[in-house]
Amino acid sequence: MELCSPACRTCEEYLQNYYNDDEDADQEDGDEDELEEPEEPGVFIPSKWGLSQYMVETGDIGGFQSILNDTDKYMTILMMEGSNTDERIVQSCQNGNQFCTYWAVQGECETSQEYMHLHCGPACSTCDRFDYHKRCPIPESGDILKKPGDLNNIFERIVTDPYWADTFGPLEILSSPELTNGPWIITLENFLNVEECNTFITEAERLGYQRSEDVAEEEEWDGTLSSVQSDGRTSTNTWCSRSCVENPILKPVHDRLELLTGVPYNHSENLQLLKYEVGQFYEEQ
Repeated sequence: MELCSPACRTCEEYLQNYYNDDEDADQEDGDEDELEEPEEPGVFIPSKWGLSQYMVETGDIGGFQSILNDTDKYMTILMMEGSNTDERIVQSCQNGNQFCTYWAVQGECETSQEYMHLHCGPACSTCDRFDYHKRCPIPESGDILKKPGDLNNIFERIVTDPYWADTFGPLEILSSPELTNGPWIITLENFLNVEECNTFITEAERLGYQRSEDVAEEEEWDGTLSSVQSDGRTSTNTWCSRSCVENPILKPVHDRLELLTGVPYNHSENLQLLKYEVGQFYEEQ
């Protein structure tokens, strides 16, 4: 009767099961920062701004209530007419974890910004981070690939610098604007060693593969791109993020990619790990 919890007065039981299921999913995905959860007894405080918040009965109750009050004031102002905040941002900004307020009291809004600012926006007063122009601003000095020819310059640097061929070669130019009148395609035969390759395979199996999809043509309002399943792409894939990136065997690979491209890793998409079974394919567009 979980769909009738209010009538059956079993909300606490339902919420606890919900949170446990949610935590298990996070652990399986391995995609969220691990923040320390309180083990002390507490109570759930209803909230208008997402999930009910868990208040530790022996904790800093004054600080907890202060964050709740600040959250109410912040969200109320955002919802007022003339706040100049996109209505979709207000609707999307919710406390997505039962411990958001508890963590905010502990100072995690400052020390764990990547997670807290998006998953606990009301508690951290950071709903503006849902606006990707503010979340991912282009530096005043300009983007690395700002003007025509910048991408070509990266490849020119790689193929003319003997370090890359000597250290990770042989280097082969399969295509270039000058040689084939096509895009740059180069290979560095030993850019990855055997241990790194095996670790990528192990991490991909741990994270779990899903059917590969294509990126939709139109951008969403928050800067994200939805995905669509395509009959022309039948592989499975997963993404090397968080714990995979920080793997001591794989972290040097990401550092090496920064040096190779000259692009900071946090300006790039996570590495996509693809798996093709016999008969699977990616049709040429």
